[in-house]
Amino acid sequence: MNRRNFLFAGLSLGALAAIPLRTLAQGKPNAIRPKGVRASVRSAYPLRQIAQGESQNHVTTHVLDMMRGKSGQGMRIDFSVLEGDRYRLIKTFITNENGRTDEPMLSGNAIAVGRYEMMFYIADYYKKLGVQLPDPPFFDKVPVRFAIFDATQSYHVPLICTPWTYSTYRGSSGSPKK
Repeated sequence: MNRRNFLFAGLSLGALAAIPLRTLAQGKPNAIRPKGVRASVRSAYPLRQIAQGESQNHVTTHVLDMMRGKSGQGMRIDFSVLEGDRYRLIKTFITNENGRTDEPMLSGNAIAVGRYEMMFYIADYYKKLGVQLPDPPFFDKVPVRFAIFDATQSYHVPLICTPWTYSTYRGSSGSPKK
């Protein structure tokens, strides 16, 4: 197999693996998951799109629930763009079992230079889990505002949270730039 048939992709545990593009395009999760690693094609959704020749640049997030030490499954995220002096909702997402959205928030030609917001519904998330929160909760919704300054790049904006704290940063999307 020649070098062009491989794609280097970060797995959920941060290790690097050389994965044949053909395997990704066929969507065979067991073929790309090393023994003992709890990862899936779904948790690395950009990889399948790249393998099928779709756009490589995208906007993504990942919710990490530090109170429970798990991915934040079931958190609502409103994704918006700044137009004038107001944010306009583009789409509402719910995180999957891996704490990610099932598809990129934006990808390809839909990505434009501008200001964006991810509104994370932290209090609703913890209330659904049965966590006793004060009324009103310390954090209800957490807005994460960021700028896209180069529409050809990928932007990964993870949220690490508990009911009392949160942190975010520009992460690595795990897929190569165009």
